[in-house]
This record gives sequence, C-alpha cells and structure tokens, in this order.
Amino acid sequence: MSRVALVVVSLLTTACATPTPHPPTGEMWGYIGKSTNPSTVEIVGYAPDRPSCEYSRAMGHTRSGVPVPSQRSDQCEPLTVLPYREGAESVYWVFGPDIDVDHFGLGSNDRNVCLALREQALNAFRRLDDLSECEPLIVKRGM
Repeated sequence: MSRVALVVVSLLTTACATPTPHPPTGEMWGYIGKSTNPSTVEIVGYAPDRPSCEYSRAMGHTRSGVPVPSQRSDQCEPLTVLPYREGAESVYWVFGPDIDVDHFGLGSNDRNVCLALREQALNAFRRLDDLSECEPLIVKRGM
C-alpha cells in the first residue's frame, strides 16, 4: 500500500511541476476594439507594457491578412485584468502563451471568437504551441 501512495504522490508532484499556461493578469497595457460585424463583439489585446502593446497593435491584421491601419485601431491604454468572478461585468475570453515565452493576452467578449483567434495564432506561430485555452477574465479600462 505504501508503494501505491508513493507512486500517486510522485505523479501528483510531476503534474504540478508542469504548469498549465494561463493568460496573464494584473496591471497591463492593452486595447479593446469593436467589431463591425456583429457590432456587439469586442476584441481585446494586452501586454505588460506600452511598447509591447503598441507593437502588437501595429502588427494586427484583418482576417484577409491586410494590416489594420494604426490610425483606425484602438489606442493602447491602461487595463486591469483580473481572474473571473461569478456575476462580474466586463468578461472576456482570453488566451495567452506559456509564461516563459511572451507575456500577452488576446481574446474577445465572445468565446467562439476567442477560439477562432487562438486557432489562427496556433497556425501562424508554430512556436506558440503552449497557448492556454480561452479562459474567462475580467478586463477593465484604467488602472
């Protein structure tokens, strides 16, 4: 019986040693943009600092691969990203990479849009194979 307990403890320790990636939370710089079709869908992108946010905003592309002119996309601004709480407002579905890669989050207030964005990221950047799943987070403007 003690051998079984040792194996279980060993497996749990190994499982805990391999962290599952989660989108970053805390004080961030990001942008929230409205979609034109449907107009209720919002896209959120964020990073830990303004230069990283500006870079990701500048690299944004439409679904057809055409760059979004920076003068037409939303400006980077301070955002507070918090873990999800039942009944909270400003809930977005967000994914991010393994914490050892880049520290960013991308998603939408629509879970299906988040899933599509995540799939596009997996196809575009093979090195980001450790993306988190789309998770609900609270995203608020201002710090």
